Amino acid sequence: MIDLIKGTLGKDYGIYENKKGSNNFSEIYICKDEEEYENIEDNNDDNVMELTNKLYNDYIENGKATYITKYGI
Repeated sequence: MIDLIKGTLGKDYGIYENKKGSNNFSEIYICKDEEEYENIEDNNDDNVMELTNKLYNDYIENGKATYITKYGI
């Protein structure tokens, strides 16, 4: 997944697990600005979308996902 997104979108990307809590993961994109971030979904291809859906189906419990946008300083 990481290599596919880096290759398809050309973004720094990672998936991290919080070891202190169960079923707690962070999916992180590093973008140059907010506009680039907002265009991520528009630039995904079918392979990226399939893998993203697989992540949700295989790892997210009870269909709950929380999204947080953080800005570098």
